[in-house]
Parts: sequence; C-alpha cells; structure tokens
Amino acid sequence: MTDAKITAKEAIMIVLTVFVSHTIVSLPQNLLSNTKSSTIINLIYVGIIIILFVYIIFRLFRNFGSLDIIDISEYLGGKVFKNIVGAIFISYFVISTSSLLREFCEGIRIAFFPMTNVIFIIFPFIIAVIINNHLSLGSTAKTISIILPIVFVSIVFLFIANFGHFSFERIFPILGKGFVDTFITGIGNITAFGGISCLYFLPPYLKEPKQFKKICLGSVMARFNLFYTLCYYNIAYVFIFCRS
Repeated sequence: MTDAKITAKEAIMIVLTVFVSHTIVSLPQNLLSNTKSSTIINLIYVGIIIILFVYIIFRLFRNFGSLDIIDISEYLGGKVFKNIVGAIFISYFVISTSSLLREFCEGIRIAFFPMTNVIFIIFPFIIAVIINNHLSLGSTAKTISIILPIVFVSIVFLFIANFGHFSFERIFPILGKGFVDTFITGIGNITAFGGISCLYFLPPYLKEPKQFKKICLGSVMARFNLFYTLCYYNIAYVFIFCRS
C-alpha cells in the first residue's frame, strides 16, 4: 500500500472530481430548469457566496491542525455530537453517491445498452468502489490526477465541437424569470458546489496541513472559473434548448 498522505495538488484534484462528476451527469439540466437564462449570473452569484463560505471553513479549521470534521465534533461536543455529525455525513454521502451512480449508469444504459437492466451496469461500478476503498487515498489521488485532466480536455473538445450550434440570443432576458428566481430562490443552486464537503475530511491526509487554505480556495476557484462554468452551461444549452 502506498502512502496515504497526499499533496495539495492531489487534494484539489479529488475535490474537483466530485464537482466534475456531479456536473457531467445531471447538474446543467437542474441549473437551467431552476434559473433558465439567468444561470450564468446565478452561478457567479452563488460562486461568490461559496468562496466566502470556504474562507470561513479555513478560518475555523486552521485552529485544529490536522483534525477532520469528525475529530473536531468530538472535541467540541463529545462522542454524542461526533456520532450525530458522522451520521449526517454518512447519510449525505450515501444518498448523493447512490443518486449520482444511478443517473450515470442510466445514461450509459440509454446510450449503449438499452435492453439491459440498469442493475447489471451499476454492479461493476460497485465492485470498483469496493476495491478502491481497499487502496490508500494516495493511490486514488494519483489515479485521479492522471484521469481528471483527460476528462477536462474531453469536455473542452465537446464544447468547441458544438460551438456552431449555440444560440446566444437565448441568454436573454439576462435575469431569466426575474430577480427573485435568480438571487433568492436561485440560492438553491448552491448544491452545484456540494463537493466542498470533501474539504472537511482532508486535513489528516495532507502531507502539508498548512496548505489547507490553498486547497480550499484553489479547488473552489478552479470550479468557479468562468470558462469552466460557461463550458458546462453551453453544453447543456445545446442539448436542452437547441434541439429540433
């Protein structure tokens, strides 16, 4: 087994992997259905809130060295509070990953195996997850560092390949269904950055815990990059609004 400690770059890659997988599978459709043509403005607005939130996370965690959220919970409220926090995160991860895996495999089934029961597609991925859990985080992080850039390049290629199909006039009205839907009810799109929950568990695995601030802000800023947002937004545009 390789060393479980990971570098700041590998930690950022892990967080981005959660963002990317969520975004590719279902996020664009959800964002567009909520805020319509104001999605770009809404994501910028929500992204700023997330950056501030992540900065607060860093300020809180910096006083606890290499402790994760579970250790901190025990320190603050004892074992009872620790168990409550642990149960909340376990429920969140089980529900979110199960939903994500189901949607991903359903897409594979529709595209390549329309006559196959989706459970037979899900099962190999479950086996892969079990095997992965027996490896160290260091091994997983190194694999992600190789695969994620390839995935990102593929997404950019898809964006460029479909550029001729974009209908830019559809970004108007710029506020979509109005101010309330963009800035009040649209705050629900904060789930687009749900991957930040990974940050709570990274400190014990870092080779250099002092770089936690860099990891927090670096992972969020990478996700918030305007081109990255526009890329996903326009891909969703092609398949949702520009279909004949």
